[in-house]
Amino acid sequence: MAPLDGMLFVFPEETSDGFWMKNTLVPLTIVFFDADGTRVRRLSMRPCRSETCPVYYPRRTYRFALELPATDRRPARTLGPPLALRRLVSRAS
Repeated sequence: MAPLDGMLFVFPEETSDGFWMKNTLVPLTIVFFDADGTRVRRLSMRPCRSETCPVYYPRRTYRFALELPATDRRPARTLGPPLALRRLVSRAS
């Protein structure tokens, strides 16, 4: 199942970096996946219009991060099919 309105971040190698919501107007959900396409974490992120905003860390390593509207209630296991994510890893290598 493909995301209806999301943004997929693909990293060339594993990372544990965080995301922030500075100047973002709507709440988002972010789902982190490892190189095998396995979900490692799902977080809810709030909009931030301040000068300093919280950083949302998954506290795990990941290769892909999928941002979705917070209203998207599909289970994370149905997002980012493992085979499609693995194909992206092989292209990046």
